[in-house]
Amino acid sequence: SAGGAMTAVMLAAYPDVFAGGAVIAGLPYGCGVVCQYIAQNRAPRQWGDAVRAAYPGYAGPWPRLAIWHGTGDTTVIPANATQLRDQWTDVHGITQTPVATTMLPGGTTRETYPGNAVELSLVRGMGHGAPVDPGGAADQCGSTGPYYLDTICSAYHIAGFWNLPG
Repeated sequence: SAGGAMTAVMLAAYPDVFAGGAVIAGLPYGCGVVCQYIAQNRAPRQWGDAVRAAYPGYAGPWPRLAIWHGTGDTTVIPANATQLRDQWTDVHGITQTPVATTMLPGGTTRETYPGNAVELSLVRGMGHGAPVDPGGAADQCGSTGPYYLDTICSAYHIAGFWNLPG
């Protein structure tokens, strides 16, 4: 969660350095600990303005973002996932309506937004942690433990979102 929040900070502050990022159980840029527990009433434009203010005058391409969150997370409430979606779809100047919705293993629903700039994956019932799926198949990864939850290999799907080979 702290790493997810820091990813949002790095993407907002250094869009000229990062082509993409993935936030797992994290927070939108510009919203501190209060967001962890309480959904904020901000419009997508307000969320996007926070990112644009991090690098005033930036005119290059914004990083692509994959968002992963468990719907049963009580440590960082799931509203943060949709607030991140609102933030980054606004930054990219695209709609908050997905162009595709796909069911993935582990009870995961993936929404893809225009231009493949933002992807939101919600893991049904998963608590706070990073989704892993131990095993030897190509779409499996990781070991379970505290905050590494056996549901789906998020790393595999994030790599696919970034068009990484293999």
